[in-house]
Amino acid sequence: MVGESSYAEWDVRRATRAIDTVYKAMIILACVVFFVGSVVFTGNSFIKFLFTAALIAMLFLCFYVWWPRFNVVYEYVYVDGQIDFDAIYSGSSRKHLFRVDMDKIDVVAPLGASELAGYEHLNLKARNFSSYDKANESKQYVIIAKGNSDNAHEKIIFEPSEEMLTLMKKKSPRKINIAK
Repeated sequence: MVGESSYAEWDVRRATRAIDTVYKAMIILACVVFFVGSVVFTGNSFIKFLFTAALIAMLFLCFYVWWPRFNVVYEYVYVDGQIDFDAIYSGSSRKHLFRVDMDKIDVVAPLGASELAGYEHLNLKARNFSSYDKANESKQYVIIAKGNSDNAHEKIIFEPSEEMLTLMKKKSPRKINIAK
């Protein structure tokens, strides 16, 4: 129909990765070291001041910069042949990560599908906007698209909704494989 637009939105919460646990432990350890340093050094006031200032800076960075980065929700927005990938950190701040146009997409297929075998030899830049959850691996799809620079191909892993896949198939039926 004339004037009909297609719009779909989907959110996927990223699971806690092992590296996130390591980062959290390192941040907590650094805070403990600075706290102990600020308590232990009683004789030299300059060293005590440095440890206290470092502790305050670490606590500020921890609660306002680093810790919110561990709670991520990826949002996919499909509008008229364009897919936007955004990250929402701790439900408060949003960052636009990537945009792909259906004209640049070569194929969209489930992870491990035979349609993707022809792209394995390419040096693909991978972008993972999935939940990182092994239980949801069956819901993961891969987009192979031409990148913005040098026409290099990119591999985008995501977990779209059925509605989004249907709208994408309606826009480009030969590029989308939704069969599992």
